Amino acid sequence: MSDPQSADRQRTRVPLEGKVSLVFKELRGFLDQYAGNISLGGMFLRTANPQPPGTVFHFELALADGTGLLQGIGEVVWMREQDEAVERPAGMGIRFRQLDPQSR
Repeated sequence: MSDPQSADRQRTRVPLEGKVSLVFKELRGFLDQYAGNISLGGMFLRTANPQPPGTVFHFELALADGTGLLQGIGEVVWMREQDEAVERPAGMGIRFRQLDPQSR
C-alpha cells in the first residue's frame, strides 16, 4: 500500500532559496525592463548569476516610494548563463507559483 501523503503530492517540494527584490525609481523603469518579459504565467529576469532550474524563491518588484508592483513565489524553469546576443541576455525564466492578490 502506498503512503497517502505521497499519493497527494503532484510536485516535488523544494525549499525556498531566499528573496529577490527589485526597486525602480518610477513605473517607466519597470515597464522598460519588463514589459516584453512578463506574462500571466511568469517572467524573464536578467541577471549575470542565474540560479539553476528548480530554484524556488520569494520575489518583489516595487517602486522607490514603496508602491508594490508584483510580489509572490517563483520557480526557475530555465536559465541562460551568459549573454548570447543583445536580445538574448544572461538570465532565467521564472514561472509564477504564487502571486499575492494585488499582483494578479
